[in-house]
Amino acid sequence: LPATTADFTFQTGSFTFESRWLMLNYRSSNGYPDRGANYKLYTFHVGEMRFGLQDSIVYTGRVFDPEYFFSPVPTVGHQLIRDEGKPWSADSNDNTLVGLFYDWNNPRFYLYGQWLLDDLNLEFLFPEFLKDVFNVRQIPMKTAWSLGGYYDFSFGRLGFYHAGATKYAFAATDNDHTNPYEYTYYPD
Repeated sequence: LPATTADFTFQTGSFTFESRWLMLNYRSSNGYPDRGANYKLYTFHVGEMRFGLQDSIVYTGRVFDPEYFFSPVPTVGHQLIRDEGKPWSADSNDNTLVGLFYDWNNPRFYLYGQWLLDDLNLEFLFPEFLKDVFNVRQIPMKTAWSLGGYYDFSFGRLGFYHAGATKYAFAATDNDHTNPYEYTYYPD
């Protein structure tokens, strides 16, 4: 079953901006909350190389958020200004992921690297015996990476690829639907 999506792309010279919306759940008969997601891509092109920022967000209680889709500001910036007390505030608990990437596409070789980050924190700077003293919240670091590439030799192509993630980087939705932020079309 395809998901309903909308996409907007702006390209000029060496810069590309793309904003994409995905409807994840709408009026689910299984009790899942309405969910939507947005994905933004900011890319700079320099010759054969590209580097940029990827930004995605999953939100509940609604299937479309026009502010996330139409605004060129990364969704992390929107989360900072949507708090209570401001005239345009919105009550939400949205989940954002941010990624950085680089690739080099040459006729003889290809190289790429990508780093994804969720729930950035500095907890690792505190020694275990000081965590109670400073009341450090236990928030697991959520990060993932992927890197690799290939080179075309006279005898054929040789490549290397590696990817990994920390333990909680892509944690699944709870069975009781209290944590509906999984980055999949269907949360079950």
